[in-house]
Amino acid sequence: MIASCRAEGATLQVSVQGEIDYFSAAPLGALLASAASFGHTRLVVDASRVTFCDSGFLNALLAWRRGGRRLILAAASSAVRRLLAATRSGRLLTEEARW
Repeated sequence: MIASCRAEGATLQVSVQGEIDYFSAAPLGALLASAASFGHTRLVVDASRVTFCDSGFLNALLAWRRGGRRLILAAASSAVRRLLAATRSGRLLTEEARW
């Protein structure tokens, strides 16, 4: 599910892939919580290779935002776009989304 992860200064870049549901999103949530505790304040997510996602994926991203941290969804697959449209949560995630 987590294809790659790279930290540079206060920015964490994460690429995710495959199916992300409530259970498989747990490692992503743990990674983001750890990154936040180490002082990362900006997250860039490449979700272009996500084939399915549900509220587990959305909750992991929203938890990051709840801490007042920035999130940039750099790329989103059609599955991610459908989830964001269905939940009307695109603007909650980032003003800088590009898809």
